[in-house]
Amino acid sequence: MIRHLHQPAETERSSVAAVIAHSLYQPSREDRTPSSDPHQPARPQVFVWREDGKVVGVIAVRGEGERGEISHIAVDPAYRIRGIGRAMIYSLPTVCGFTEVWAETDQDAVDFYRRSGFAVESLGWPYPNTERFRCRLALPGAVAAPATRDEVRLVGELIAWHQREAGMNPDLWERGPAPAWLNEFPWDDQWAWVLVGYTAGRPVGYGVICRLPKLDVRRGFL
Repeated sequence: MIRHLHQPAETERSSVAAVIAHSLYQPSREDRTPSSDPHQPARPQVFVWREDGKVVGVIAVRGEGERGEISHIAVDPAYRIRGIGRAMIYSLPTVCGFTEVWAETDQDAVDFYRRSGFAVESLGWPYPNTERFRCRLALPGAVAAPATRDEVRLVGELIAWHQREAGMNPDLWERGPAPAWLNEFPWDDQWAWVLVGYTAGRPVGYGVICRLPKLDVRRGFL
């Protein structure tokens, strides 16, 4: 399931560094240091994926408009083979507005990009015994992602917009906070979600979905 990536908190810097250390691509000093040269690539934006209350995935991207480059991607070894790397890539439209991403890599990581749906092109053998590849992927321009407890304000603003457009309680949203049920919503539950829709990285809609159980071994329906 696609989720909304988050920028790391200051207190998570050491956790981000620990996860990045597992990346097959090690950042150069130029990647770690901001550049004031307008002709040099911008410093990457870093986003994290959390599981069990800790950072287990990191992705760094740079780019402008709808096209971006993946400069780093790494997942804690204890959380691999769960689709986290792929989910981080497909979550990029929710935070960056990218509809196309690309990366350059070598033999060690190219299969990951193939499995994630990238088109792969060989760049030849620029170094002895090292073949390089360029990988490209078109991402959907419109995606939906489950909101988290940290996004109560965002969801409240979307609800307020909808209420105003529908002419429902137009004065309520001018003087009051988000509806109380948002604070009481079971954000960490596996039976209900608030989905936020994004177009080019901009939140444009929401929906509340519940999973109803079945009486047999099937998991239920939405």
